[in-house]
Amino acid sequence: MRVTLGCSGRYVGEAGDETHELPIDAVLVDDALPLTIDESGRPTVDAASKHVRGVLRRCRRVGPDLILALCTRWPALDGDDAAQAWSILLRQILHEHERNQERRDVRERALERAMAVPGFRDIWGKRWSLEDLQRFVGTGPLEVLGKQPRELPQAQDAESLGRVILVTSELERLCLASVLPRVIDVGDRWSQLLAELDDLRRAPRIPFEVPGEVLSSTRITAAGGLEVLLWLPRHHDPRSDRSLTLAFTQNDRVLAQESVLRALPCAGVVKGALQIDAMGKLELDIKQRSGLERQLVAFYEGLVGRARSNKLSSADQDRLLLYLAHAAHHLAIAGRDGEAIRRLGKRVPRLLAKLDETVPPVLRDAAAKRGPPTPDAPPPATPRVPEVSQAAADVPQAQPTEPEVQPEVQPEVQPEQAPEPAPRQAVPARP
Repeated sequence: MRVTLGCSGRYVGEAGDETHELPIDAVLVDDALPLTIDESGRPTVDAASKHVRGVLRRCRRVGPDLILALCTRWPALDGDDAAQAWSILLRQILHEHERNQERRDVRERALERAMAVPGFRDIWGKRWSLEDLQRFVGTGPLEVLGKQPRELPQAQDAESLGRVILVTSELERLCLASVLPRVIDVGDRWSQLLAELDDLRRAPRIPFEVPGEVLSSTRITAAGGLEVLLWLPRHHDPRSDRSLTLAFTQNDRVLAQESVLRALPCAGVVKGALQIDAMGKLELDIKQRSGLERQLVAFYEGLVGRARSNKLSSADQDRLLLYLAHAAHHLAIAGRDGEAIRRLGKRVPRLLAKLDETVPPVLRDAAAKRGPPTPDAPPPATPRVPEVSQAAADVPQAQPTEPEVQPEVQPEVQPEQAPEPAPRQAVPARP
């Protein structure tokens, strides 16, 4: 910021603030300026005086109004004018977020307007504002390139792909990093990323919403910036060999599917700050994985409460008890969830105590007779479905139709009916 000072219509000096974020130029003619005589005998101003410091302070305070005026003019700017204006807006946004202080109303409005200016450009040429990017990316990562790639993904735009990739300058990248949770430079692996994006384009979509026919559901926020939607399918049999999985998604497209805790079967959708490793695979950090495990335990504690409430229909109550019996048995033997169960600490014994009080002995015994998996047993043949290409087949399987389940439920839920055929066989044998 630079202020040219005049007194009685004559130039008397300059004052400035090199630390100010905006390149403000101002001219002030003020007969009350404190003047001195320099060595050459000409009048000059004392730039360190209280009067001049007050002038600089007033100039700084008009900065937000200038930003608002620049945002209003933005649609009419092009070429070098647009580039210069965009640089000013980026520096203002970066300064406000680095400053991280409570803002006056006019400063807050100036920041909001600056973040609504569509100055960022993606690889397809579409313009984005920071406001747009925040909505599109959410808590997930944003990918950037330092220059326009020669080859583009086989998609019309970011919306059809479900993923936005920007071409950015260093200043734009700094600004993005000050606002968004994670900004990733993918320039070094662009060729590999093209293949991943092609897989993503063909990946199935799963909306972040509860499907029909569920016993119970919950929506929560887990550690590590994850949004989680969990539910128990009404028509799934937890005794079957087919595991329920959580679908990890980005913009409703499936990245991977995984059973986080096999002892606590549950279907669901996870989105948010998901990380993709160098091979393009989902990579949950320990904070995220532990957070999901804790939420599953909390979900099952809530299910115990539902089972005790006696507010469910008879069929739903029986099915819920099957889930709880499965959980009670497999939490007790740990199995392939051993490491996760150790991480959960006291939460597991607390849940087991509640399950022991709730699950009927006949169901606990039936679950125990199934035997595997034991702590040292190998994992089942199909424990998880990590490949994106298989997600379309697995997602609908989380809700099979009722006739597929009914024959399996009857023998174990009502074991006392097993002897009934014997008297009917004895009738023709009397002669």
